[in-house]
Amino acid sequence: MKRKSENIITSFLTACCFIVLFSGCEKDIVLYTPYENQTQNFEGDINEFFDLAQTDAQLFTIDSNSPEMITTQSGMRVHFEANSFVTVNNVLIDGDITIEVVELLNKGDILKYNIPTITTHQILETVVQFHILAKQNDEELLLLADASVKVQFPDNEQLESVELFTESSNELGNFIWTEADDDPNSSNNVFATEWLIDNNLQVGYECENLALGWSAFSSIVDYSTDQTIVGCVDLQEQFVETNTVVFLVYQEMNTIIPLIKNAETELFCTNDLLKNFDVTTIVISHQGNDSFQFGSNDINVAAELTETMKPNDTPFSDIMSFLNDL
Repeated sequence: MKRKSENIITSFLTACCFIVLFSGCEKDIVLYTPYENQTQNFEGDINEFFDLAQTDAQLFTIDSNSPEMITTQSGMRVHFEANSFVTVNNVLIDGDITIEVVELLNKGDILKYNIPTITTHQILETVVQFHILAKQNDEELLLLADASVKVQFPDNEQLESVELFTESSNELGNFIWTEADDDPNSSNNVFATEWLIDNNLQVGYECENLALGWSAFSSIVDYSTDQTIVGCVDLQEQFVETNTVVFLVYQEMNTIIPLIKNAETELFCTNDLLKNFDVTTIVISHQGNDSFQFGSNDINVAAELTETMKPNDTPFSDIMSFLNDL
């Protein structure tokens, strides 16, 4: 009887060991996930910053049946022809309409709207960037096919070879400018002029064939290919193109160049850094939950460079103050 009891106990313990052993193996298999199949999600959306930073448009009411002129806060004068607006269905508009105008007058304004001063292959020095929109009863309007808008922009320190640029995009979908006349050898669609304001002579630029939307009066920066070098900024891995922007701001010109993240090197880079210029490198990042990080650094460009930066937690109001002082 004693040996029979011992055999029963031995069998019971053996069974328990098998249960524990196989249970442990099954648990390990269920919980194991290969590292290479895991993806890392980075928080933040840089558009959150731009949504907060951008200012409200200036609003004007005009009679669409008569020739009208509005004057913006900068003194820019915008002239509209009579009976020149239609709906998206090409129905002629009658009565009052609302004109919305956004003006980007300096480097800080340009950064707030994330509209750098470049074309696909040129660097621009910008006099002014502006956006004109027409609405009636919250419906966006169009210009008649043969209608146009004339703009006069005051500027006592005029650049040479200023011309009209309009909105476009590159292969990545990023905003860039394009020459309105598609002619790199011509710049005769914006010309220097003067007009009277309360018996005082005002000097500035004039353009007579504008469309609605984004436009810019800019000059193409004259440089040779041997004057351009590669410039990069090295950031920690949580700073990615969806939550971070990096810019080079030229101190002597109203010129701003974006740096785009290279998928192979994971650096934010540009191939169009001009040598022998003083620039300010600016990093703005949104890290989620209304948390912003910011960094800036002044450098003189002498040779190809890779700059390591570590942005710090910065209140939104402090970032805005910096941009306003650029």
